Formats: sequence, structure tokens, C-alpha cells
Amino acid sequence: MNKKFGVQLYTLRNFLNSADEIAETFAKIKNMGYDNIQTHCALKNYDNFARLAQKAGLEICGTFDDFEMMLNNPEQSIENHRKLNTKIMGLAIANGYDNMEIVSDYINKFNKTIINHKIQYNNNI
Repeated sequence: MNKKFGVQLYTLRNFLNSADEIAETFAKIKNMGYDNIQTHCALKNYDNFARLAQKAGLEICGTFDDFEMMLNNPEQSIENHRKLNTKIMGLAIANGYDNMEIVSDYINKFNKTIINHKIQYNNNI
């Protein structure tokens, strides 16, 4: 069985502040033997991030993305994931949402939207 290993970029978030830093960090990740990365937050430039990952030979296996965007503009969120060429969308919901019943209802509604685009979500509540 061919296994691929990945890195959740939250641990490296302080080294991803510019295109140069992202490229350098991605090169180091690849040189350590990793093949996959998972984003940790909303990106400033999805196209550039995807291009730099591809250039380094890294696959974006999933995300933890901007909950507010997913909530208020799900089509944009879906488009951003297409740019990253990933089908796993992580919902990182912690701050400001005390009523988990409302969040659960939203996730169920959101899932009906993204399933038509062959995207799945992963909760990190």
C-alpha cells in the first residue's frame, strides 16, 4: 500500500505570511518527505497558495476554512476549494457560536449545498 503523509499547516502558521515564506516552507515540507498539506485558516490568495503547493509537489488534501464565508457565501467557499483542488472542506467553528444546535442546523444545510459539488466536510467543533 502506498501511503502519503501530510502536515496540518496550523503548526507552521507563523511561517506563511508572504508568498516567499510560503514557497520556502512548502519546499521544506516536501524535503522532509511529506506529500500533503491541510490549510488552517482562510487564505488571502487561494490561486497563489494552490500554485505554490503544486510547484513544491504538495497536494492540498483538505482545509479548515473561514466559517463566516461558508455561512454567508457558500458558493465562494466552494469555488475557493476548487482552486485548491481539494474535496475536503473543514469547518473550524469555535469562536462566537455558543448555540451548537444552530451550528448543527447550519452544517446540515451547508452539507446539502456542497454535496452537489462532490465536496465533503469535516467538523472540528
